[in-house]
Parts: sequence; structure tokens; C-alpha cells
Amino acid sequence: MFVRIKKIKKNKYAYLVNNKWTKKGTRQKVSKYFGRVYEPEKIKFKSYYDFIDNDDELINKLSTKELVQSLIGWVLHSHGFSNKSEDKQRKLKEFLKKKVKKKISKKKIITKKNPVIDKMWYNKKFIVDLKKLDVTRGKKSVVLNINGDFLCKYTLRKLVKFKSNKDQEQVALELAKVFINAGIPLPEEIFVHIYQDVYNDGQSYIK
Repeated sequence: MFVRIKKIKKNKYAYLVNNKWTKKGTRQKVSKYFGRVYEPEKIKFKSYYDFIDNDDELINKLSTKELVQSLIGWVLHSHGFSNKSEDKQRKLKEFLKKKVKKKISKKKIITKKNPVIDKMWYNKKFIVDLKKLDVTRGKKSVVLNINGDFLCKYTLRKLVKFKSNKDQEQVALELAKVFINAGIPLPEEIFVHIYQDVYNDGQSYIK
């Protein structure tokens, strides 16, 4: 299965295509419509470690699912998305800067919820809901062309709900593929960390 893009007039639309083997060879069939494709501009070039403020301990504290969500958040953040927790921190910092003369440490102004694992990311046009696992514009599901691949309801669910009953090598390949297909690059050591948590002989899944 793969995502195919069709250009109709000036707009692009994404479809899921299945390969089917027949006696006459491979046949392709469109099995699902994903929505219109948009390409948000990359405006920030932070590394993942800069995104989490170089907090190596955080990586070990997060569950595998939260770590995956933080990687998605990192990519969205680099494309101009923000979240409520981040907005609250920014507003609080601005307030303290205006109202308080003495310096306040960052620890004192951090909100209860860590913004790197927030489940709702948005900009002026789109919402990426990591709880419902959907990408929307208004009431319609859409597709974001990010890093040359496609972030949408289908690829989000394949990533966040990853499951495999294959052998060790095949699980690694399948896990890498769901990240790539969603447009989520990740440092090698982070992939190894996730893979070690995910892989289980018989049934591997993100938890």
C-alpha cells in the first residue's frame, strides 16, 4: 500500500492505493481517499534535543507512546505549529517580563503539562489532534506534506498504534517505515530506544 497524489486543477489530493497481484501482473486499486494535500512551510530548524531543552532524562521518563508524540510535536513545531501548554508558557513569560523586575528561573514558570507531549497542535489553518489521531482543516480531514511524506489520519494511526508480529529484523524495518511515511525523521539513538521498548518476540507494539 502507498499514498498516491492526484492533481486536480491546481489542488493536490491524496489516496491510498493497494497493489494486487494477478495472473496478468500487478494491478493497482484506489481503496481510500485521505483529503486535500497542503504543504506547511518549515520555519524552525531546531534539533529534537533542542526542542526538549536537552533534557536527556525526559526521554527515559516518557512512555514509548509519549516519546512518539513528542517527535511528532517536534516536527509540527518546526513547521509553525504550537499548543496550549506552549502558549501558556509564552504568555506567562511575557507577563513576568513586564511585571516582575527580578529574574525568575525557568523552572518556576513551567506549566504543569509538558508542552513537548501536548496532544493538540495547531496553526492558523490546521489542527493535529494526537488524541483522535487526525489532521483537520475546519471539519475536514486533510493531508500535510511534511519532509516529502504525508502526515494524515492514516499515517498517524499506523505510527502511534504500531503493531507487528514479525521477527526482530522485520519489526525494525516496519517501525522505521511508519515514521518515514508520516514525515517524522528521528535521531538514530532515539529510534534504537523506541525499538528496544517496542520489540517483543511474538507481538511488538507501541505502548
